[in-house]
Amino acid sequence: MTTTFTAKGHAVLFAHEAWGHTRPLCVLATKIVRHRDVYVTLLIGNELWQRVDDELARSFDSQTAERRRYLRVVGIPPAIDLQKMLLGGEGFDPSGRFASFENTYAKLAQEQPLVCSATQQQVAAVLAPSMVVLDFSVLEAFRIVKKLSNRPVKSIAFLSCASSFPVLHLAPEEYGGFEDKRALIAEEVERTGESENAIAFKHLHNFGDDIVNSAGLPPFHRYELDPQDINAVIAPVVGSMWIESTTVLKDICDGVIATSPEAYEPAATAQLRTWMKDTERDFFCLGPMQALRDGSKRLAAETGAEGIVSFMNRILSERGEKSILFISFGSIFWPTKQEALWAVLDTVMSLKVPFILSHASPFAIIPDEVLSKVKAYGDGLLTKWSPQQTILSHPATGWFLTHGGQNSVIEAISQSVPMICWPFHADQPCNATRLSRSLDVAYELTEVRSGKGLLPLYHTGKAPTGTIEAIQLELRQILEKAWSTEGQLKRGKMQQLQQKVLIYHRALTEPAFDLTLTSILIIILFFWSEKEGREDRFGILWREGWQKDMHAKRTHTGYWSLVAALDRALEEGIPITDPTFYASEKHCPAEVLEHVFRPTPQSTESIPLFQERVKVLREVGTVLSMKYEGSFQVFIEQFQRVHHGRGSALQLVKLVAETFPPFRDETVYNGRRVFIWKRAQILVAELWAAFYPPSPTDPHPLFPAGAKIHQLTMFADYRVPQILHHLNIITYPPSLLKILRGHVMLETGCREELSIRSASIVAVERVKEEMIKLAAERQDSGEDMESEGGGDEISSVLIDFYLWDLAKKVEVGKDSITGIKTVPIEPAHRTRSIWY
Repeated sequence: MTTTFTAKGHAVLFAHEAWGHTRPLCVLATKIVRHRDVYVTLLIGNELWQRVDDELARSFDSQTAERRRYLRVVGIPPAIDLQKMLLGGEGFDPSGRFASFENTYAKLAQEQPLVCSATQQQVAAVLAPSMVVLDFSVLEAFRIVKKLSNRPVKSIAFLSCASSFPVLHLAPEEYGGFEDKRALIAEEVERTGESENAIAFKHLHNFGDDIVNSAGLPPFHRYELDPQDINAVIAPVVGSMWIESTTVLKDICDGVIATSPEAYEPAATAQLRTWMKDTERDFFCLGPMQALRDGSKRLAAETGAEGIVSFMNRILSERGEKSILFISFGSIFWPTKQEALWAVLDTVMSLKVPFILSHASPFAIIPDEVLSKVKAYGDGLLTKWSPQQTILSHPATGWFLTHGGQNSVIEAISQSVPMICWPFHADQPCNATRLSRSLDVAYELTEVRSGKGLLPLYHTGKAPTGTIEAIQLELRQILEKAWSTEGQLKRGKMQQLQQKVLIYHRALTEPAFDLTLTSILIIILFFWSEKEGREDRFGILWREGWQKDMHAKRTHTGYWSLVAALDRALEEGIPITDPTFYASEKHCPAEVLEHVFRPTPQSTESIPLFQERVKVLREVGTVLSMKYEGSFQVFIEQFQRVHHGRGSALQLVKLVAETFPPFRDETVYNGRRVFIWKRAQILVAELWAAFYPPSPTDPHPLFPAGAKIHQLTMFADYRVPQILHHLNIITYPPSLLKILRGHVMLETGCREELSIRSASIVAVERVKEEMIKLAAERQDSGEDMESEGGGDEISSVLIDFYLWDLAKKVEVGKDSITGIKTVPIEPAHRTRSIWY
């Protein structure tokens, strides 16, 4: 009996057989199904089926295993045997390459079942695809989708490379790319009868000595994009792939998914985003494409991995942490001048550095002499296959000698492993330049270059010699530096880069958006108590801390009672942060919410306006369920898409208030509408703060063009007016003081309540203006400033954060104000409202 599941869409993913293009697509597939009720059909060549299955397993655990039901991996006869083609020098044959893809997609478009040719198992029929995500180099697949689809299908190009590659090689000249020579190539093919691949390779792989200054890279000669003489390897395919990739990005696709983290190459990402925006196409930056959980245990159990892990554990025991040099050039590339590599190994062994050399390339042939040397050395390991992510995450790994392919670079950054780069082709030279010169987290070997790589380097003015002696001297100097203070400095910078990149990873893979929304929706329940300071006030009994092994519990009150209640509910298996859950009276009746926010036994205080607050949850959850796939993250993604990644915090606040009525904190006073929007602003501010990058100079993952957070006001509630009055920044008339001291309830929107909130907003704005003025005066006078930013860093949001904390501390006697005249702290005004 076939089990069916309800899905709201169907996406088809496809890449060619190079593992560097397929692996990040696997990660995208798991990200989609983990967070969306969408079928994903991943089409891959039979020879990669088992490897893909292993990769997918890294992203599911017992808690997310049920989401795997939406992911269908379908093996199809290989569209092209890339290794055989490279070794045999066969021509590029687009017509034969995509025959199996066409046959399979035709069945998907007609909602017919499939048979996975790798396993011979049937794959059930589902609804026709509504979106395809295809590698940017598979033009024919885009054409097939357009020809066979019976309904509108969005076609997205998947950039499985550094963003600098399409910017420099494929984009129009006004966005940093080369001259578009497709018409010239077509004319020459027509005139000469030569193959498109041969003509394209001649024109497009002919790098001159002009200076390139684009994609956020330091300037270099264009010929430095071709550091190795590997024409014999790439000539059979690169010309046609270049033409196809250019056509996809310029003429065919409806949008682009960039897999390179924006924190890694912000300028190139911005150029890509602008190109897509100007051509009215979607742009998504989703990197890093890393597995969502640690799969080292699974990899360690696979055949062949036991010896690698055992070797690394021995080196760790004998030589300590960060002692191994891991050497890998990916699954395709290999030095054409192999004697250079053997000279590198000789140098490594002479310095007594333990190493692992992965030789997965079809071009790799290890001479018997090298095998004997490594065996006699004892602390070296040669392996045809290597679990790269496991090796990089092992504490024994110190440095990574790499070709600089995008997957390898991002995996190294994610594990904070500094690199020694030996680039060959495509995005590798750009990565090597960025890592070694811009970010200073790597070294680059230059004496290993060949062909045009032996021409003078722009940044030194010197040309490499390429001799064995020069190679060994350069590597010896680099390895000595790598394990010295200089290397430690690079490792420290790599750790900083890791944090910048991983904050994007968290923003894209964790349900933090929905958690933040739920917190802001419910936070109004917990601001003040009728029984402040008493044991029977409202509180939540929960852990002292949030580590899983903590058993000690205490009563949390105020804001922390909210945090404790949510954490407790999630651990009890109640999906309280899921909008589709709390929107449903059937799945989340009021009794469940009462259970979630059940107080301590000694509490005699109930949650005020409970039914009104449940109504707020239902209303917001319903909007998200009906319009945004039941996810606040989808709402955020749509905001970013509408604004092409350049939306500001204020624009998001306006969209929140327009979309969700419970966030529309407005009232009419004396015939004029007054906009407070406290909850909409604090929601956006909390998102801004939660995903704030480690350095203020890095782009924000939600607001990459700048949040402009200074445009928001303070969040007018209870505490900040209280401390503003204590600081003599605002004053109260005697009549209002009498009301506050008598704990009289104020109606929402009444003159007194609206005056307190409005005065607080104006007061904090004036404080901000005065702080900006003082900062400018100090800067003009030459005084050292702790912050290097301008007035944009001084915002009402940060002032509010500070004042709210200060008010709580002053109220309970943990802090006091000195140096200025204050007045006794008065009770906060009391208003029961759904707005704050």
